[in-house]
Amino acid sequence: MSTDPRSTHRGYTIIELMVAMTIGLVILAGLVTVFANNSRARAEIERFNQQTDNGRYAVRLLADDLHHAGYLAELNPIGLPLAAAVTAKPDPCATDAVSLTNDALIPIQGYDVNNGVAAPTCVSAPTVTDLKPGTDILVVRRASSCVAGAAGCDPVVAGAAYLQASTCSTDIQAGNSYKIDTNTANLTLQKPVVGACAASAPLRQ
Repeated sequence: MSTDPRSTHRGYTIIELMVAMTIGLVILAGLVTVFANNSRARAEIERFNQQTDNGRYAVRLLADDLHHAGYLAELNPIGLPLAAAVTAKPDPCATDAVSLTNDALIPIQGYDVNNGVAAPTCVSAPTVTDLKPGTDILVVRRASSCVAGAAGCDPVVAGAAYLQASTCSTDIQAGNSYKIDTNTANLTLQKPVVGACAASAPLRQ
């Protein structure tokens, strides 16, 4: 008995193919949607983590600066008078030797910019283009913990401001506990060596 070949070798009809393609496209669309959502979620998490890390770094940097505020190397500023009478808030943008010397004993200074206090010119627009409007400003004054020119420290740079604090009794008694100048030739304070003031005191930015 022979078998009709049309009944054993049937293919897919066009309707079956269209249904299969539709189901496949729906599944593919679902997978693409899930993948896109996962990618967006991952990008948001990465941005959040980066912002958190940046915030932690900024807070740590600020905390370190505040911790070292008023550090003047060998100089103990307690009881020292300001170099000149303070009649107005010191200008943190000033770089002359007189201003730097006078303001060194004021370790922290704030600007409540959010309540209308004018920001210093050197940290306001257009000098600083990325300054966020209304951002309060904190000025921290301190000397470097590294001795200029020492191993592992920056060399002495011409024109840069340096602090020199004396531990020599003759300097201190003469009222020369410290000097700040941009000309290192003017920094002539000494430190004791074997009981005598015979060496130049170190310089710190």
